Amino acid sequence: MLDLKQTIVRFIRDERGVETVEAVILMIAIVAIGFAFKSTLTNWFNGLIAQIGDGTKEGMVEVHVGTFQD
Repeated sequence: MLDLKQTIVRFIRDERGVETVEAVILMIAIVAIGFAFKSTLTNWFNGLIAQIGDGTKEGMVEVHVGTFQD
C-alpha cells in the first residue's frame, strides 16, 4: 500500500511533458479562434488581395490594417 502511495505522489509531482500539453492547448485555441472568425478573416484577406490587384494598375497600393479605415 505504501508503494502505491509513493507511486501516485511521484506521478503527480512529475512535470515531464507539461510544455507539450501547453503547446497543444495553445494550438487548439488558435485553431478555434480561426474557425470562430473564419468569415471575418476571409473577407479581410479577400479585400486585401483585391486592393493589391487594383493598386498594381495605378502603381500605388494602400493597405489598411485592422477593421477600421481612415
